[in-house]
Amino acid sequence: MKKILYCILLMFLCSILSCDRKKQSSEQDMKDSLAAANFMKCAKFLYNTLFDDELKCFKPRIFIKYRQPVNGYDVTVICLPYNYTYDKERETEIWGNALLYFEKEDNRFYIYNESFSDSVLYYVNEQEVRDNMILELDYLPKSKNEYLSHNSPFFFSDVDFDGEEELIINNWRCGTRYCNTYDVYKITNNEAKRLIVEPFNKIESHAEFDSINKTIILNCYNGHRESYYKKYKQINKSTSYQFNLITIGQPGTDRKFTTLSDIDMGLKPKDFPDTPLIKELLDLYNSAIILYSLDHDFNLAECFDWNLKEIVNKLDCSIISNDTIREYAQNYKKVILSILSKDTFSDSESTKRIVTTHDTFAKKNHRVFSCDR
Repeated sequence: MKKILYCILLMFLCSILSCDRKKQSSEQDMKDSLAAANFMKCAKFLYNTLFDDELKCFKPRIFIKYRQPVNGYDVTVICLPYNYTYDKERETEIWGNALLYFEKEDNRFYIYNESFSDSVLYYVNEQEVRDNMILELDYLPKSKNEYLSHNSPFFFSDVDFDGEEELIINNWRCGTRYCNTYDVYKITNNEAKRLIVEPFNKIESHAEFDSINKTIILNCYNGHRESYYKKYKQINKSTSYQFNLITIGQPGTDRKFTTLSDIDMGLKPKDFPDTPLIKELLDLYNSAIILYSLDHDFNLAECFDWNLKEIVNKLDCSIISNDTIREYAQNYKKVILSILSKDTFSDSESTKRIVTTHDTFAKKNHRVFSCDR
């Protein structure tokens, strides 16, 4: 049954979106095959959302056609509205999963959007939502003086400062405190390819763009709901979407969060008299610095989603002359690095490993340098 419905859906979409085609050249046939492959991928996502498991029924389908071309593209949408009654502001709002079809003379592609809507569909629509509803709408354009549009369901904007506009898909109310998030797509060779590198994988409504200095600022919240910002700068003009994270700080202040692992705070034994007491005091100081730096930078990475693996790797444990303490310090650093390589820090096993190696390092340090002389 599912296979039959899936085939019906594919044939139906193809019939309404690709009818009355003229004969294509071999070059266009190749472009068509790329578009078809992209369509199959998107249609699979769309089909997986077609059946509502909670209600044991198929969701209504709404077909939307925009009257005006957008950057030369004619745009058609099939939307499957959400059935979440607890999150609805109005019964007639249209907000849900969608498949967007972009077409112009020499280019066409499909994009799946998990949270499709705009200010008209969400706030203004008065028609009762029903299956097979067909809407012909005026497109809501982005203002010329803004990089991101809150009201438009999709738009074109040069967000990576390369002189060419990218396609931006608006994920309605998917961000922090119900703001919008945005997916950024590069369009090349009849294919829309999403940018999944930072900062373009985390763009929200309040992002700030500076085309002069080639910087992007993301305003964020950590797990404690404290606000902070992340500032990125373009590092490669030939591949313009490559940006580096250069600053994390608190908005409205001069406070910046800095790492410790890349700061040379250790004391070198060669700079002090070579006596047993001095060596022990230096090892006590240096091991404390290493322990604190690892704790500090790991907390930064966890709270602010900051990739600090390369920075933590710079921490030099060799300044500890005591073989036993140096081994425990290196082991603690190794555990921290292994967890920083993961996508998440919150799993219980990782937390347990951190606590265990931290306590072992700290206790061993205390035992070796205790005053039992």
